[in-house]
Amino acid sequence: MDKLLLIMALASVLALADTNADASDANTELPALELPGKLKSAVPLPMAEADLPSVVAREYFKVSEKPLQLECPTFDEQGNLIFCEVFGGTVFRLTADKKLSGFLPDPALRPAGLAVHRNGRIYMAELGDFVSRGSVLSMAANGTDVQPIVSRDAGFLPDDLVFDKEGGFYFTDFKGGSSTSTGGV
Repeated sequence: MDKLLLIMALASVLALADTNADASDANTELPALELPGKLKSAVPLPMAEADLPSVVAREYFKVSEKPLQLECPTFDEQGNLIFCEVFGGTVFRLTADKKLSGFLPDPALRPAGLAVHRNGRIYMAELGDFVSRGSVLSMAANGTDVQPIVSRDAGFLPDDLVFDKEGGFYFTDFKGGSSTSTGGV
């Protein structure tokens, strides 16, 4: 049986060599899949998405010349964009006429998630020490009247948050990783 398998393998190799010889002798190319230009980029779209409408992004507003970790975009009741910078600990407000201002009740906070409650208050998930002592805070729209909702002593590392229809909220606990999943929602 082993001799039969060896003979079949040798026959396959010879047939392949013969095919390649014929192709090079005839100076013809082997058949290949023809890809549309949209799929020949450095980051090609999947074929199923290649014909979807798309637009090219353009810069709307430059926050800083420095590299920043910008996160958690949301809109307030006036339509202003609110977002934060995690490591510098700033919450920004960008108005429709492109005026940028920053606020934060405490520079030791590390904001990572923002959501605006239907009552207009801003809720912030903050990473604290980035290990096990973060919190969730509520504040007035201008950053005053700060109230703790989830204390740093609770042992969570809040990263993002969202409100449900009734006004309650969910937040992610950013502890652990894929192999040590100690965090959660």
